[in-house]
Amino acid sequence: MSIEDQNIAIIIPALDEELSIRTTLNDIPFTDANIIVVDNGSVDDTANIVRDAEIGRASCRERV
Repeated sequence: MSIEDQNIAIIIPALDEELSIRTTLNDIPFTDANIIVVDNGSVDDTANIVRDAEIGRASCRERV
């Protein structure tokens, strides 16, 4: 079974990563991967950048 035939989820923990999160998301080579960014209480714009990213497969979960 090749990697293209598998469901892939990538989980990215983030804390105050507004300067690098967009590049990180764009550099992920798996076009069909489910990308989940777990925002661990950032006080910057990390969560909004992930939500506004033009990457339809990325989502943001915020720590409560």
